[in-house]
Amino acid sequence: MAETFHFSNISITGGFWDQILKLNSDTAIFHQWDELKKSGSIENFRIAAGLSEHFRTGFFFSDSDVYKWLDAACRISVHRPSPALEGRIDQFASLIRQAQEPDGYLFTYNQILFPEERWIALQIEHELYCHGHLIEACLSHDTAFPEESLLPVATKAADLICDAFLDQPAHRQPGHQEIELALLSLYERTNEERYFEMASQFLDRRGRVHGHGWRLLDTTIRSGKRGKSVTKREKAHQTAHPELTPFNLPPMNEAPASLGINLRFMGSALSGKYFQTHQPIADQKEAVGHSVRFGYTMAAETRRLRIGNHEKADFAPQEALWQEMVTRRMYITGGLGSLPVLEGFGKDFELDPKLAYAETCATLASLFWDWELLTATGKACYADLFEWQLYNAALVGVGQNGQCYLYNNPLAADGSLTREPWFRIPCCPSNISRVLAALGGYLYSFDETTLTIHQYITSRMESNTPSPLQIHVESRLPFEPSVTLSILASQANTALRLRLPGWAEGVDIRHNRTPVDVPRTPSEPVNTAGGYSPFDGRYVTLPGPFKVGDQISLQFHQSVVAHQVDPRVGLGTQNTALSLGPVVYCAEDLDNCELDLDQITLDIHSFYPQPTSGVPGIPSLVGKDLEGNTIRLIPYFAWANRGSSKMRVFFHAK
Repeated sequence: MAETFHFSNISITGGFWDQILKLNSDTAIFHQWDELKKSGSIENFRIAAGLSEHFRTGFFFSDSDVYKWLDAACRISVHRPSPALEGRIDQFASLIRQAQEPDGYLFTYNQILFPEERWIALQIEHELYCHGHLIEACLSHDTAFPEESLLPVATKAADLICDAFLDQPAHRQPGHQEIELALLSLYERTNEERYFEMASQFLDRRGRVHGHGWRLLDTTIRSGKRGKSVTKREKAHQTAHPELTPFNLPPMNEAPASLGINLRFMGSALSGKYFQTHQPIADQKEAVGHSVRFGYTMAAETRRLRIGNHEKADFAPQEALWQEMVTRRMYITGGLGSLPVLEGFGKDFELDPKLAYAETCATLASLFWDWELLTATGKACYADLFEWQLYNAALVGVGQNGQCYLYNNPLAADGSLTREPWFRIPCCPSNISRVLAALGGYLYSFDETTLTIHQYITSRMESNTPSPLQIHVESRLPFEPSVTLSILASQANTALRLRLPGWAEGVDIRHNRTPVDVPRTPSEPVNTAGGYSPFDGRYVTLPGPFKVGDQISLQFHQSVVAHQVDPRVGLGTQNTALSLGPVVYCAEDLDNCELDLDQITLDIHSFYPQPTSGVPGIPSLVGKDLEGNTIRLIPYFAWANRGSSKMRVFFHAK
């Protein structure tokens, strides 16, 4: 089995992604801190620590948003430290230490409002989910600041959870998955077997709850009563403390929904599908329910198999489920989840671009699963989808200024959806920040004799990297298809394994200017509902030998590609999307003012790349419609950065 690199061993050193990471470290992370302060999420920890007289504000799961911020901030600090950021990290780390109970419990909703109650509304109130993000944040803090590590906070919380939940009945499981991934990460850091066992038991309890629907109704009623009590007490607190200004919460995220969606949500929740507890994980044959919960579940299950007993692990059920998701329930961008309210999967081919939810967090969960399957199997399809989702379904979630976000990501918009500086449920902003800050950990893997390059992102390995080869990658992707690899260190008899992405029609490879023969291995096309197939990529191995100073260059062949959705999606003739390289393009009416985007018919052979667009620093595709009108397309990830606009990904085309 291939080994992976910790993100701390890989530095992103230039190119497209360096600019994204600079925005993340210099702007986004500070904006998020300010918004968390304004909404009261950080103040909740001061209240729990006995340092504030304010009333607790926000949803019961709001702790997790600050933990994800800490996770992101610590990851950023590994490669891009700053005194200003470290000061905020120290401030919040101190609050965590003060707010955590002596036995390890830290959930401000209960600590402040219901101090005598724990673990009584697991399906609804995200108690274990919040503890999971606490643990992951502490692990990142341990990486960035080992001398002041929060690792003891994580182990105290994990030990408490193990004491409370090991060998318990099946209904003692989290309503929102995340603790499983956290416990597995903590196990890998500490080698404490109980953490692996606890994660395994949580996963194995899925699909084994008798009377789930009745339990859920009971829990919902109980949680609702608690919520009404909180509202009443909050009003009394405001009357008693007029000198304390209440925190202002931003509006809820809104998304268009189809008729009957509330009934579908209720059916999914009561059946257990929404929570991924309708069937044992190994028996699941289709992607259903809440798409973030689904992704976290499958990523955790795959990692459990991978690190537990890899030689005997059977990944076939996971691979079949992933393929079913990709071919029948995924959008052209790699976005997942076609149903608002449910925030999850619809039926096969139910992929309406206007109703697409495609939550940013769902894409991030899918990236985790892609990576686990890639690490377990070494198959290129998982790296291809990772790349495609990263550029299209994930990056669209954060604005070009680092201070505004999209929660849901439709593929058609009428002008009412705009990026917002924050949401009442701000799960996505800090989540994407922590993934971006750890991006270096998703680029390579290695074994005793081979280094594999999965993603072509300008980066450099640290000198202490445990790899048979150490390299520097200079990539001009995604807008220019050229990559140069420089060998920094090499052991004898080592090989280099390179991914040839499916979007490339071919590649020219040279080793120190000498052409390398790349055999063609045609693949059978795989049709997908959304129009994108990750099954055309492959790896090629260069056997070496390599010496310090060697250079390997890759020049990918690419052209504008027209993707068509499956007819069963029901888009009629407005069914074609365009991509170039790993990037999906869309049209905004801001660039095509005189045209009705629903009526134009693209001349797909007329489109070519231009280095500029109406979005600063972003290239475009320019072509004609059949009437001879000029059409300008921009990368989908760059839309909604110039105010309100109408947008389309799919067009009539010939």
